[in-house]
Amino acid sequence: MNKLELLDCINEISRLDSNKYNLPISDYIQNSNYSIPINSNDSLFYYVSSFKKYSDTLFNENSKKIISINNYEIPLKDTLYVSLNGTFEYSVEVGKYFKEVSSNYCDRVKCILIIIEKNDAVILKLHNINIHNCTGMFDKKTEKIQKERLIYSFEKEIVEKIGSLKK
Repeated sequence: MNKLELLDCINEISRLDSNKYNLPISDYIQNSNYSIPINSNDSLFYYVSSFKKYSDTLFNENSKKIISINNYEIPLKDTLYVSLNGTFEYSVEVGKYFKEVSSNYCDRVKCILIIIEKNDAVILKLHNINIHNCTGMFDKKTEKIQKERLIYSFEKEIVEKIGSLKK
């Protein structure tokens, strides 16, 4: 399959799984209007439809005197784009891959995927899994084994689901 067919399959998998944490993925990066750097070579690119405004008020600990009011905006992202290097982000529900989840703090992890285009095909590569938020799930002894099992299960599931969609 080509890159656009692969993206269609990934979007369909997210839709069928009702994965509200994955934005629709597009290859038309020229429509991007917002980016977040992920390393020195690449960024995640989005289409942002608007910004939601928030205010945080910081009070003095011993009185009700206001120390500061911080105003900020959070982007409302509608679409995720595959970068020129083939990079995009994908959210994985951790509960699917582990028999026990000792904490509800981390029910999903963010993965960085890369699409590598070859002459007549594409390769989908799992580049990175961000587990640093999952403090209650991975203990120091088994972190490597758990991460390896997560990678294997994720890759197996994606390949099987893409294969079933292409039949």
